[in-house]
Amino acid sequence: MLRLSGVTAGYGDAPAVLQDVDLDVAAGEVVALLGPSGSGKSTLLRCVAGLTPLRGGRVDIGGADATDLPVERRGVGLVFQDHALLPHRDVTGNVGLGPRLQGLAASEVASRVAAVLADVGLGHLADRPVDALSGGEQQRVALARALAARPRLLLLDEPYGALDRPLRERLLDELPPLVRAAGAAAVLVTHDQDDALAVADRVAVLLAGRLRQLADPETCWTRPADPDVARFLGAGPLLPVRVRDGVGEGPAGRLPLPDVPDGPARVLLPAARLAFDDGTARGGDVVVPAVLLGSRFAGDHHSVRVEVAGSAHPVRLRRPAPPTVGPGAAVRLRIAASDLVAYPGSATQ
Repeated sequence: MLRLSGVTAGYGDAPAVLQDVDLDVAAGEVVALLGPSGSGKSTLLRCVAGLTPLRGGRVDIGGADATDLPVERRGVGLVFQDHALLPHRDVTGNVGLGPRLQGLAASEVASRVAAVLADVGLGHLADRPVDALSGGEQQRVALARALAARPRLLLLDEPYGALDRPLRERLLDELPPLVRAAGAAAVLVTHDQDDALAVADRVAVLLAGRLRQLADPETCWTRPADPDVARFLGAGPLLPVRVRDGVGEGPAGRLPLPDVPDGPARVLLPAARLAFDDGTARGGDVVVPAVLLGSRFAGDHHSVRVEVAGSAHPVRLRRPAPPTVGPGAAVRLRIAASDLVAYPGSATQ
């Protein structure tokens, strides 16, 4: 439904914000765009929508070149954090805006409005002034307005950032089925990794204007494409080693790296694969010494912080219950040797 080829863009005479970005999104798919502030996430959405011109590359929507099409002819629906609702119209007036601009008959507009309001659970608020709605209700209206125009592509820029966590999670859960039911595709810009995990079929990691990884969420967190992606995601301890004859020597001891060439490398211990060792490590496991920094209750789990080999960035391990020892205690972490991720090259942290 969406294909970007070599997209490069910027503002005025400033250096490019986006550089040679390739991205594809299939019908029915939700892709979450992750990156730090200033990485170009919102600019990428603006390029797809036609709000920011390209310096180079191409945008295809629905299999056709849309690079030079105006916004209104691209078939995209835009949803922003601030909702951008029309305060002088009620819910029906806001949701029906797109179909009316498309020139549909009043009966067809009414039918579409009723259908999408039912889809987002707001049929009972059709006549309510938008300024009398809660933040979550306003965000549902904004989504319904985008869907009412039957776009091929939904572009969502931090749409749930101002909402409390339980409401955000509920609205995020509702997004994929709505996208699939509409036969559309969606790109969600977010800075929140939990949001990306909750909603995305695939995650696109954008760093300094370049797309560094595009993969399913589990792959991104357990096998980041490079050390920069691993550090941005906080995927786990990233340790310097020197590899010789398939073994990496470093601050965490000897690590089996049979397929890594001799020389300096960095090794990621994916936090999603780490566990506390209770003495049951098997032959294919690696045991790494660590220091417990703390543990806190986080609702349905305990978030445990540990330091590995003096790492300046403690790892957060989510576990059903906290460890039985206190902060400062020496602990041991276990991970399968096959889960280690090596990046041959400089061993500098």
